[in-house]
Amino acid sequence: MPKDIMTRLQNNELLLMDGGTGSELQRRGIGIARGVTLGGDIGPWSARALGESPDTVSAVHEDYLKAGADIIITNTFWSNPTRLSMDGIGDRWKDYNKIAGELAVRARDSINPEAYVAAGIAPPHNDYPGTFKELRGQAEVLAQTGVDVILPEYVGSLNDCQQAVDACSEIGLPVFLGVKHVNERLKDPVALVKALEGRRVDAILAMCTLPDKTSKRLPELRKAFDGVIGAYANIGYETSEEVTGDPNQQMREINWGENSPEKYAAYGKEWIGMGAQIIGGCCATGPEHIAALRPIVKGLSN
Repeated sequence: MPKDIMTRLQNNELLLMDGGTGSELQRRGIGIARGVTLGGDIGPWSARALGESPDTVSAVHEDYLKAGADIIITNTFWSNPTRLSMDGIGDRWKDYNKIAGELAVRARDSINPEAYVAAGIAPPHNDYPGTFKELRGQAEVLAQTGVDVILPEYVGSLNDCQQAVDACSEIGLPVFLGVKHVNERLKDPVALVKALEGRRVDAILAMCTLPDKTSKRLPELRKAFDGVIGAYANIGYETSEEVTGDPNQQMREINWGENSPEKYAAYGKEWIGMGAQIIGGCCATGPEHIAALRPIVKGLSN
């Protein structure tokens, strides 16, 4: 049984989160984007991965834990009824969330029982009318599997932030809010924090934003929000011009480019200096990036 995560954060400890799940599954040969043209809607990739190779999903969790992650995120991104309906499996959303939650908790218990599992859930679409109901349903199912934190993530509007927090805070577990594209959509951290006044938000994390843009916004978030902040950045893909219907062809090729594990770790150190207590990675980061962050996070933690 891990120590209470909020007690650790309130004691100013630093925690290391895992890296990208979808991109890591893709790197291991799981066809999460089959037949999707560039710029098209990728759909419910997390459920596809569970259906194709649950063992690979487990292996990704385990490898992040072995790399030193204190927090792993369930493979439940867009595993809500609306998104799953794109693949004709919307009526099985509870099953997919239950399986994914159990896989993550089992991996945690096997590799590092002191680590935490965050239930990663995302709104079906921006400003979707059913966001509250669908996120609430996912959070309830995942809470029953033994997760430690509810993480509504990839949230891109003030209204969605409010809906997500309201839905998840009723579960009774800590709520970490993952705000996407902080430089393009939610440009004003003051407005974000004001919109969340009176609501339970235990941490606000800047996510799925390029590292340099994350560095620009994080100080503003720190100034606006007196709670726990963190970051898990998207280091980008090398995009191909077109994807055919070939079931083995992927929508995007992972290319670390300038964002090597060492370079990403340098960003992580910078974010900690800006007040971040939770550091991880998003799209295209892998266990190598988390392993590179580990000595920095642990070396600077109180």
